[in-house]
Amino acid sequence: DYYNMFTSIFTLTTMSVDRYIAVCHPVRALDFRTPRNAKIVNICNWILSSAIGLPVMFMATTKTERGSTDCALLFPHPSWYWDNLLKICVFIFAFIMPVLIITVCYGMMILRLKSVRMLSGSKEKDRNLRRITRMVPVVVAVFIVCWTPIHIYVIIKALINIPASLFQTVTWHVCIALGYTNSCLNPILYAL
Repeated sequence: DYYNMFTSIFTLTTMSVDRYIAVCHPVRALDFRTPRNAKIVNICNWILSSAIGLPVMFMATTKTERGSTDCALLFPHPSWYWDNLLKICVFIFAFIMPVLIITVCYGMMILRLKSVRMLSGSKEKDRNLRRITRMVPVVVAVFIVCWTPIHIYVIIKALINIPASLFQTVTWHVCIALGYTNSCLNPILYAL
């Protein structure tokens, strides 16, 4: 799940940076936004996601208790420290930083488009600005709505001992499904 989560989030974040460069720095974008550079950035996203997911893959194990087998992470000693460090790093690098980068990039893009609109007075540019101005908050809101529950769940579970129950299991799976839902909704949102 870490691998999929980071790949998806890093791709969304780099797309927002790419759009920011295209809109706010169109002259520089001609040199920077090439198919070769796009491949390099995508490869870097995959390598970074792999590097982050690799330690988790090596720590993955299964635990069998009372006839039930569960997946778990086997952390080095002291396990509570490494477990909490992982949760904090995931929260920062898979949620806080991407939300900040995406919000700043799209915010700067809207400001730039509004200033260009004032200069041009074009109805077509007004229409494009309205479309982008509607799309940007929706993209950011959907990202936050889809990814916030799993991060809140992980933080609460780190702070409070939540006994295993059907409700806890269903909540966990709903939170995971919401993260995947973001990946499903993005093609639709970006096509609008």
